[in-house]
Amino acid sequence: MQFGERQERGATATGEERPVSQRLDRLVGYVRDNLKEPITLSDMARAAALSERQLNVLCHEAFDQSPMQWLRGLRLDAIRETILNAPPQNLSALAMQFGFFHLGRFATYYKQRFGELPSQTCIAARNG
Repeated sequence: MQFGERQERGATATGEERPVSQRLDRLVGYVRDNLKEPITLSDMARAAALSERQLNVLCHEAFDQSPMQWLRGLRLDAIRETILNAPPQNLSALAMQFGFFHLGRFATYYKQRFGELPSQTCIAARNG
């Protein structure tokens, strides 16, 4: 790379270039396939073949949020979809399946995202 030239977004320091969309596709695929597994920032960066810093930039550009905020949102969406399709008997167990082990924090995140508590979603789903 010559002085003054911009490195293409998504290009690695070794010169290996992959389109940003390909990196994003790899990231999204990895996260969706492993939504119920523990996922770290390093795991996501490795899946997208980026440094953690590059991953952070990519997520802010693509999703307007940090990688971990984006991951939490996907998990919350999956929990809501599960509740609406088949309300669970044990909401706590469902939250923990998706990595929410602090249930008070889970309820707060859920309410911020959907405007109601997960228990309210369960009641509404059971009542049709």
